[in-house]
Amino acid sequence: MKKNTDVVSGLVSEEHPFYQAQTQPGKAKQHRYERRKIRNILKVGDWGEEIEYEEAS
Repeated sequence: MKKNTDVVSGLVSEEHPFYQAQTQPGKAKQHRYERRKIRNILKVGDWGEEIEYEEAS
């Protein structure tokens, strides 16, 4: 016996349960560890600049 799926497809909504979720902008594609890595590189760069300023004065 073949089951009829028309009843089920009529009950299930294809829309997202939270209507605003589709309108929100997506999160940045970079992973958390990549952002941390960049932050650490910038911090190390700042340290290098501070040392140069101390040596110059």
